[in-house]
Amino acid sequence: MEAIVFGVRIDMILSGLRPAVLIHEFKKKVGPPSSDTLPPRISQGLRAYWMDGAFSSLSDNLAINFFEIFLISLGGGNREVGAMASIGNLLGFLSLAPGVAAVRLFGRRKPVVVIFGGGIGRLMYVMLAFVPFLFPSPSVAIPAVIAFNGIRIFMGNFSNPAWTAMTADLVPESIRGSYFASRGAIVAILGSVAAFSAGWIVTWGNRLPGNPFAGFTILFAATFFFGMIATWFFSRVPDVGGAIRKTGRPLGDLFRGLMGYPEFIGFLAFSFLWNFALYISGPFFNVYMVRDLGSSAGMIGMVSTIGTVIQIFALPYWGRMIDRRGDLRVLTICGFIIPLLPLAWMFTTRSWEPLVVNAFGGFLWAGFNLANFNLLLKMIPESDRQEGAALYQALVLLSMVLGPLVGAEIVEAWGYRLSFAFSGASRYVALAVLYALVLRKLRNHAPKGT
Repeated sequence: MEAIVFGVRIDMILSGLRPAVLIHEFKKKVGPPSSDTLPPRISQGLRAYWMDGAFSSLSDNLAINFFEIFLISLGGGNREVGAMASIGNLLGFLSLAPGVAAVRLFGRRKPVVVIFGGGIGRLMYVMLAFVPFLFPSPSVAIPAVIAFNGIRIFMGNFSNPAWTAMTADLVPESIRGSYFASRGAIVAILGSVAAFSAGWIVTWGNRLPGNPFAGFTILFAATFFFGMIATWFFSRVPDVGGAIRKTGRPLGDLFRGLMGYPEFIGFLAFSFLWNFALYISGPFFNVYMVRDLGSSAGMIGMVSTIGTVIQIFALPYWGRMIDRRGDLRVLTICGFIIPLLPLAWMFTTRSWEPLVVNAFGGFLWAGFNLANFNLLLKMIPESDRQEGAALYQALVLLSMVLGPLVGAEIVEAWGYRLSFAFSGASRYVALAVLYALVLRKLRNHAPKGT
């Protein structure tokens, strides 16, 4: 059998993967990339956007692995974990159309991002920090965590169409591969520091006398602090696209107009199925580590950290590969191997074994996420970027509503390992849709870099 993945030779993966090459590329890529040839306003905006990514990574990665653990510590179970993920993503789904309408109402995109996503959304971390103090009864504390987490996700996705459109206008297409690789590298570096520290913060804090949840309180307070620094940096990013018209076609007509872009619609179908498959198992990996493998909070932090450490060195490689080979090829290569990761989780029996799986996952996800984001920016029609981004995010969030519900029922009926197997198989179904609706149409006439 030929070593070909959808027509892409496997030696593309192997070339340049020697440690010396990766370290050399990392040294070149980390740090704000040079933008001296760009107008000063754009150059300053790119630096501020880079710093926003750095502090957002600190904020996000402190908390991201501990929502489920926090809920379990308060007395929640598998169905509560699934419900938290599904309710949060449902609220995110419902936020998108109002988010687009808010951009048209304000006439600017940046206020929507700064006030709602960077302000109200991040304020929910303060509320989560005080849940054990405000609601000592589990019957109240568990719904409160689900509610505050839902509001956080609602606000983040409310601002997402405006954020995506601002990003597409700010970052010139000619430097997107190298710029997002650089930004991704610092995101991975600080994310690994945050993820590793989070487990020890929770372990240490929960041992303090007087409150068994003090570690979570400290964690969410630190998350809020770094998040607000990120919000300040984003407030300095220029809204390059300028004023948005407040009147025009009805929002429904704008969405219907996007149906005239069949490759974009195919990409949406793939994204829906892919994220549905991911979230069948996604909310339950950490719960599985705690309940079946007996992992500590520190080990959970280490498992998360190993993936982001690998990304630090992998992102420059994938950024260079995207610039040379194109987004579609990198997406295809990484996407073909990623479904094997949940299958590997099925065979873990000791708490340290997920470290190995996540090490491979960190490398593959670095390439997939970079290519997927670049491809999204290219495929969204320029005339309706807010609406295109909202439709994409809406379908992704809808899949993330359904996935945890299906996953929770599989876990309750047959256990965690079968949910991992179903997730892996479903990812290959999504890839088949990508090939049928997008790759087959674009392979022979795609523009350079796609």
